[in-house]
Amino acid sequence: MATPVLIAEMVPQFKAVAPAATALVATAVIVTSLLVPMITAVYSKQVKRHRAAAGQRAAIK
Repeated sequence: MATPVLIAEMVPQFKAVAPAATALVATAVIVTSLLVPMITAVYSKQVKRHRAAAGQRAAIK
């Protein structure tokens, strides 16, 4: 989250927007940390369901 501040120190023309950029980066980190596990769980369930169905079809043949 300190990256926008560091960039603003290197390029002074970005100093005005550094606080807003820091807030955006922090929000992205929080949203990602919440959504990725949920999406991964849903995907994992679908893959397991698909593999189970494929196994059942193979057993029937």
